[in-house]
Amino acid sequence: MYFIPFYFENQNGEPRPLRHIIVLRDGLELPPDDYVFIENFCIDKNCDCRKAMINAISKSSRKILGTFTYGWEELGYYTKWLHGDKELAKKLKGPALELGGIQSEYSEILLEKFKELIEDENYRERLKEHYHLFKKRLREIRDEDLCLCGSSKQWQDCCAKLHDKLGAFAEDEHDIPIKPNLGRNDPCHCGSGKKYKKCCCSRDEGLNNPLEK
Repeated sequence: MYFIPFYFENQNGEPRPLRHIIVLRDGLELPPDDYVFIENFCIDKNCDCRKAMINAISKSSRKILGTFTYGWEELGYYTKWLHGDKELAKKLKGPALELGGIQSEYSEILLEKFKELIEDENYRERLKEHYHLFKKRLREIRDEDLCLCGSSKQWQDCCAKLHDKLGAFAEDEHDIPIKPNLGRNDPCHCGSGKKYKKCCCSRDEGLNNPLEK
């Protein structure tokens, strides 16, 4: 699966505010900073994973300090989607650290902060709304439209290239992508610049194990 950030507007075409936490002084669990929680969604038009991948980003350094998975459906939905693998479904549903995601020494603390944020029913409902809005726009987007990720590039010159790299899919009702045909030392397919074995390999293997059962 590939996930991209989704920058969304309200009915007036203005950017909607992102969730964030601000730490003002030293001596707390996190260094003083503004920590922004960016929503990412799956770029596969046929996938209905019903989850968000959240990047916790330091506003001062602009670095990702934690990557989390969060699905809002009941556990049974993800268990069925993953062909009965309940343990993997728990990891997919979260909230939890994203398998293969970028993490740091502050990931666990930021995950706890994210768990506090999603106690807010309005935030949970907003994530669902944004997921369905993203999927709708993904189905309707044209090559010449601006990319969904918020860049100034056209879709065809930006994240459409990731979509084209998705490759073959399992021919079942869930359309789960099969493991990419990459060597462990090849550059990762997500574009991070890391070796595949140190990036998305564990996530790809985990998500595809159910297909081998």
